[in-house]
Amino acid sequence: MKPNNFSQKLWDNILNQAEMNMEDGTCSLYRNIYIPMKVRKGGYSELKDWEKIFFYDGYRLGKWNKVGIHNDEESNPYKDV
Repeated sequence: MKPNNFSQKLWDNILNQAEMNMEDGTCSLYRNIYIPMKVRKGGYSELKDWEKIFFYDGYRLGKWNKVGIHNDEESNPYKDV
């Protein structure tokens, strides 16, 4: 049984991210910045099927709107600090 604490959750997220990177060969920057930017520039039809699904999931979860603009500062993990 895994401990229920922040460190374990952080570690699980890191492992999940690494697994995603190995599966599709992309990084989170590509998924969270490039895909919405591509939609913003009118390139939705050029996205691969998994990218379209990823974009739709981000829209459904409120990360960005239907045209690819991040909804708030919290939804953009790569904002300048």
